[in-house]
Amino acid sequence: DRETPHRVRAVLLAALAYFVLPFAAVPDILAGGGFADDVTILLAAISTVRAHITPRHRAAAREALAETEAPAARPPPGGFWDRGA
Repeated sequence: DRETPHRVRAVLLAALAYFVLPFAAVPDILAGGGFADDVTILLAAISTVRAHITPRHRAAAREALAETEAPAARPPPGGFWDRGA
């Protein structure tokens, strides 16, 4: 969305880069604490984005989901369930 503030976009991009790039602030092999940095980054990104989701975004997401679910929800014509009718 073009109205999304640049700061929010930057947080999303930084979080994505953090998870994709092969380095971490705390190595994941450390027992107990290795994923704490990952969780912190994820929660920061979610809370930043969540504050900027509008009803228009939610409606667009519902429409996109409805479009992808509709074809899979009904069986194809001439399929197994149409036999014998």
